[in-house]
Amino acid sequence: MKRIIKGNIDILLFSIALLFIELLLRLYVGFNLSKQPFIFDLAYIILFDGLLMLLKSKPRKITEVIFILVISIYSFAQEIHNNFFSSFFRISKINILGELPQVAGEVGAKVDFKSFLIFLVLLIFSILIIVLKNTSDSFSYKKQLLIVISCIAMFNLIIFGMNKKLEKEIINDGWNNWNNDMYLRETISSSKRYCDRFGIYDYIVNDVKYELKKNELNSLSADDVNEIDEYIAENNQLIVANEYSGIYRGKNLVLVLAESLNTFPIDEELTPTLYKMTTEGIYFDNYYAPLYQGSTSDSEFISQTSMIPSMSDGVTCYAYGDNYYPYALANLFKNDDYNTDSFHSSFASYYNRELFHVSLGFNKFYGIEDLSIEYPPFFQNGTNWIEDSILFNYSLNKTNTDNKFYDFIISASGHMPYVYRDENDYNLYEINNNARFKDLSEETKNYLACQMNLDKGLNQLLIDLEDRGILNDTIIAIYGDHYPYGVTDDVAISEVLDDTIYGYEKNRVPFIIYDPSGDTEAQTNHALGSTFDIYPTLCNLFGLDYTKAFVMGVDLLDDNKHEVPFMDGSILTDDFYYNAETGDIDFFDGETDNYKEIINSVKKRFEIGKKVVTGDYYAKKQDGE
Repeated sequence: MKRIIKGNIDILLFSIALLFIELLLRLYVGFNLSKQPFIFDLAYIILFDGLLMLLKSKPRKITEVIFILVISIYSFAQEIHNNFFSSFFRISKINILGELPQVAGEVGAKVDFKSFLIFLVLLIFSILIIVLKNTSDSFSYKKQLLIVISCIAMFNLIIFGMNKKLEKEIINDGWNNWNNDMYLRETISSSKRYCDRFGIYDYIVNDVKYELKKNELNSLSADDVNEIDEYIAENNQLIVANEYSGIYRGKNLVLVLAESLNTFPIDEELTPTLYKMTTEGIYFDNYYAPLYQGSTSDSEFISQTSMIPSMSDGVTCYAYGDNYYPYALANLFKNDDYNTDSFHSSFASYYNRELFHVSLGFNKFYGIEDLSIEYPPFFQNGTNWIEDSILFNYSLNKTNTDNKFYDFIISASGHMPYVYRDENDYNLYEINNNARFKDLSEETKNYLACQMNLDKGLNQLLIDLEDRGILNDTIIAIYGDHYPYGVTDDVAISEVLDDTIYGYEKNRVPFIIYDPSGDTEAQTNHALGSTFDIYPTLCNLFGLDYTKAFVMGVDLLDDNKHEVPFMDGSILTDDFYYNAETGDIDFFDGETDNYKEIINSVKKRFEIGKKVVTGDYYAKKQDGE
């Protein structure tokens, strides 16, 4: 054994380097240091080592250094992704890399010194692998082959043994499947938890396996189509009329996705238009925006369809951007003779919106080029965004206001990073001269200043609608797409985010429905809700028929209890919070009898919803399959 080690010192160093990378990643992200993931790591390292034995010294060392470099970059990227989204990405998300140059400033704000420790490991071990020489010649071909076979056998033995161990731990009643390791291993239902339980190398291998056979896994059989048909038929019996049904029938709708807006900036002095809409409209104060892997783009998709976005096959706007969505909100409005358009002051190709939004039923998506917005002196895409007052004004100029219309406006001013504002910025002047806000951190002030620009955009919208004589015929709905994860400074985080009780609380954002005519009585609605509930709520208000559609959410203005489903399988209800990462349940007012039934119900919706999107269910129905 001693001779083997001395003769292959580079392989020993390579093995230690891989373990160090795993250890640093786990410490940085906050994973546990239990034995199980390291046992899986050991199995893969043994396999890698065995395969390396087939190479001669020089090409082997080059291979080792390249492998460590790739793993270091991959782990670094996972750290940064986790900082943004509290999750690990799948390799299918590589289709979003083209957007990286436009958000380089945001990524830079999330990087700190600790993130680069992995590259220190890379540097140290790469130098040692190159400099230290093996003390003996390579083994004979027969001995090499024997070592390789032994390593492969050991790898398979360890993996087989671990799988058998996991099978014994399967939960029999099934309600808690999301917390079961074997279910997790078969489905990768939570990428972050998978890495926590099985290590980064097993995650990479199984992620690649899934990617190679995802077309087979996602194809819909006749039985699948029948299952979805039956599910929709059974669950749409829950859709019932209420006192709000059809009250906005025939009115225009402007739906505003408010970038990174949470409840913190809503203030009578600094954001008077938002405050007015909140206090004079229907304000949902118990509303959450669960973060899925596409962040803003998935929030767009969820609000337009109430469907589960892609969680395993890349970001929905790319992976399923050309699906058929006949019951998307824009298509339902078109069925009622509305013009439907969407708007954003970034490039039309960003998030594939120019194609994806057409698939969602919009007649046209207007990006910065289509809106003919002139680049202001301060514009820098990804750092300084075009102000929403410009976006809102130009959007309405493109709208055919002689006909009923549904406009979907994706705001930009609130976008991170919150690291720079012009020293002559009037918003900052107002903040610094306000006794309640002047002592806030610089990043918080910058965030506030960004959302003040959203407020100015909303005010501009009201002015333009009034000038056209259609203000009282138009409903304005606003929702935050996700919590402001671009806030990075610890002090700013404590000021901006409400994360004092449960981690999920940071996802609480505003949802406002404002009727400028004053015909709708102002109210603060305490119903638990999420982005999934926007679609059925608006459909009910505008009298749109979605009875044949799969929907994840419910009408927030009915009397039913609601659930908020998070990407990792966690569920927030009126009575409890189920943490799918740990399997723990927090009951708010004593244990409820039906908690297993509720968890199973949401799990079923996830499973059906995934099939609807990944199998392009509606296209198959149209084709008569």
